Amino acid sequence: TKKHKNAMKTPSSLTPITDTNDFHDPSSSQSINLTIVSVEESESIVSSLQPFPIDEIGCSPFLRMYAYDLERLSLQAHICAKRQDGDEYVVDAILSYKKLETLIRTLLAVEAWRTLVLDSPPPSNNEDKNNHHKQEAATNGNDSKDDLHDFTLAEKIAENQSSLRCAFILHVETTLCSLINLVLYRKENAEELDSDSAVALVDYCARQMSSLAAPLANNPMVHKQKYPGTVQETAARIQGRSTLEEIRDNRLGTEFKTAVVATSLARHLCEHISCLPIGAQTRILDTHDYLQMMIPLIDEPPWTRRGMGSNGNKDSVHVWEKLLHDHEWKQVAPSDLLQITQCEAQCWIAVFHLTCSNVCRERYALNVFRKEQLLRLRKYLNEIMLDQLPILKDVMRYMDELALLNVPETSTGQGAALLMQQIDRLREDVLNCQNWQELVDLQCRSFFTASDAQDEDLRLIASVYDEENVGCMLDNKTNFF
Repeated sequence: TKKHKNAMKTPSSLTPITDTNDFHDPSSSQSINLTIVSVEESESIVSSLQPFPIDEIGCSPFLRMYAYDLERLSLQAHICAKRQDGDEYVVDAILSYKKLETLIRTLLAVEAWRTLVLDSPPPSNNEDKNNHHKQEAATNGNDSKDDLHDFTLAEKIAENQSSLRCAFILHVETTLCSLINLVLYRKENAEELDSDSAVALVDYCARQMSSLAAPLANNPMVHKQKYPGTVQETAARIQGRSTLEEIRDNRLGTEFKTAVVATSLARHLCEHISCLPIGAQTRILDTHDYLQMMIPLIDEPPWTRRGMGSNGNKDSVHVWEKLLHDHEWKQVAPSDLLQITQCEAQCWIAVFHLTCSNVCRERYALNVFRKEQLLRLRKYLNEIMLDQLPILKDVMRYMDELALLNVPETSTGQGAALLMQQIDRLREDVLNCQNWQELVDLQCRSFFTASDAQDEDLRLIASVYDEENVGCMLDNKTNFF
């Protein structure tokens, strides 16, 4: 194993990566000068941040703190990141008050709420029979309004017309992931991660990337993005869908946005892998094998789709669309398909760090399977790609060397002989001792009793988007990667 590792030396001078924050976009100068949250207010908000357990996700204090205060903080943080003065006071406050772990804990709690509490998987045959018995009981007058176990939380939310409150809770996960992504842009900030937080983030990003790479047949989230239907079909669906369908559509859309941002976060973790704790490094290189996870995202990109559109006098033609950094799909000409978007670049930059950094070269154990899978990417490394991302020259050289290298049939990562592996303690804390049905019943009775029209919390959250010039900032397409 040592022989084949030493055969591929790390290049003495790798192609430098240009910091995209060093470029100034004059078209966004108006949004750059906005101030939504002052320095003093941001410190006050950050100092008051606290994690919420999963059974309190959706309560009024949670929405005020995360759907209102943190949303404003996130918008301000992204504005500061685009300025040229380097005063990222929101990020500085998060690090100064040591609130990064708080954000990660809440991120995991909202994820668990979305996946384990909000809605159950499609019913199996046995569940269908149970539903049939429940319908018979209701016909016989044996049902009761207190029998909340007959409902999933999403069904109860739909019954109470509280879909907007649910949508804001789901959006909190995207906001948290985006803000953590921004904080970890700098290597010195990544050094602030403790072992538990780093492992939790690596595991979280792995779950999100797995959801993007799952086969379309079993992946309604990506299928909805890949095949949205025509404009007429979409309009008819929106007009005719039930409240429950609206909640599930919102969930799928938010899950996709969060997974895309998590891919960018994974790239930053790969970039700063040398300063991460050893447990997180092992997770990236061995347990989850981020390098192999990037391959299907490049081979079958979820941010590229082919659909039907109009062109001149023709009724419909096939068109290509790509997802941009502002989570909007844009039509591209076939001749421009090789132009790399930010979504596509994240995976390639991650591959660069995972193949060309000293830490990864020393710790990543190559075998025949990993070699064959990685060489699948060689066909994409052409002159057009190299012109756009010059760092890929180092990746191409690595693959050319790898093609000539003999590797063992099977191999294990460094330290694999150890019988212990660090667990994701933060996620264990979130999921510990939960009775999910009781939790659904509790939230039905406590947080989703009022309709959206009567919900005072929603009025406060709506005021975020009434702030002066916020609309202008959003019109200038703030980059959330």
